[in-house]
Amino acid sequence: MKQPAIGFLGSGNMAESLIRGLQETTVCLPEKITTSDINEIRLAYMAEKYGVQTTLHNRELAQKCQVLVLAVKPQQADAVMAEIRAVLDPEKNILISLVAGLTTAGLEKAGGLPLKVVRVMPNTPARLRAGTTAFCLGQYAGEAETLLTHMLFEPVGIVVRVEEALMNAVTALSGSGPAYVFHLCEMMIKAGRQMGLSSREAEVLSVQTILGAARMLNETGRPAAALRAEVTSPGGTTEAALDYLAASDYQEIFIAALHAARDRGQDLTLSKPEE
Repeated sequence: MKQPAIGFLGSGNMAESLIRGLQETTVCLPEKITTSDINEIRLAYMAEKYGVQTTLHNRELAQKCQVLVLAVKPQQADAVMAEIRAVLDPEKNILISLVAGLTTAGLEKAGGLPLKVVRVMPNTPARLRAGTTAFCLGQYAGEAETLLTHMLFEPVGIVVRVEEALMNAVTALSGSGPAYVFHLCEMMIKAGRQMGLSSREAEVLSVQTILGAARMLNETGRPAAALRAEVTSPGGTTEAALDYLAASDYQEIFIAALHAARDRGQDLTLSKPEE
């Protein structure tokens, strides 16, 4: 597939993660990428660090680029779409949205029918080419947009297509998921320090334990429950910890937390398909 001109509407952490990952491959050369933002300092940083083109004007970016990546906060999305609507060309533009909770139907309505829309939920490990990206297609998008999505996101991790009804669940599970792991690591480090380890010792042991466990899950192909059982000797230290967590309803609390993340994604929906 010919390399298209790609514009990032918004130059925040996720846009930077994707640009960083993409530039470690030959998928997107710097001269093919333009970013916009209201913050001139941020744009100067993006230009210096990644060699991309920058602009303060979203409409200028939309006119220049074929592929538009909407990478702003949910509360900013409607204003950005209103700004670029007049210059969008359904024959030319493809809109890829990274905005949590914003439906393809809402984007089509905001951009003007029949705009080709792809709704995508990546996560921040994309910057290390270890990301997880789920996507769904709007009603006017098809095989070409599916291929484009794989082309843009496979170099930075795995890509999975899901039904749109499940996108808020994806956001809760893998979009927000890295934060749960980081929080677990924070707690492990804190516990290690309380038990007498130095900060450095607690950090190294915690990080490597999480990395090693993740590799075992990925490389052995065995279920998480089976691997957990192997570590949990009857009457041993691991069982003591897991029994304490079970008595504290930790599993129910954690699952409820992911439901809360999914529900927040639903709350952030700016337009519903039936509207």
